[in-house]
Amino acid sequence: MAYTVAGVTLPRRAFVVAMATTLLTVAGCDAIDAGTEPSPGTSGLDTLRTDPDPIATRFPGLGEFTDVHWIAWYRTDPRVPGPNAYDLQALVVLSPADAAAAEANYVWEPAPTEVHATLREELRPYVPVEADWRSNEQYEQDVAAEGYAGTVYVDLASGTVYLQTLLE
Repeated sequence: MAYTVAGVTLPRRAFVVAMATTLLTVAGCDAIDAGTEPSPGTSGLDTLRTDPDPIATRFPGLGEFTDVHWIAWYRTDPRVPGPNAYDLQALVVLSPADAAAAEANYVWEPAPTEVHATLREELRPYVPVEADWRSNEQYEQDVAAEGYAGTVYVDLASGTVYLQTLLE
């Protein structure tokens, strides 16, 4: 048996394959429209978060912390197939013991850039008043788990750590 579609006659098997491919393609598109932005609310991205586990897992060398605020957002277009990259920024308040250890065990230099220039608006209320951001390359390496790296600045007076990293 043959089927004619748009003036083309196809054998039954070819017709079934063509229809199945079309249906799967349409179903896979779901509600994605090239003119719409991804929904951060459903992805958990672009939302201020306070759950500590994602930060503690990626930055175990921070030690214990008493407070955390963080946000992640798409760096790549999530509508494009393949792995997506995310930027993450966090403000973490270290426990007094871990803040004291960080201050004592590293030689701190003034941070090379102004944190406020790149800080997401959602995090600004959690920046210490008159923060004096400091950096140390070894501390950056020591706090991150294998496979993670990024910018790490510390305000020694408050024990607050600023993190910015790319997640893939």
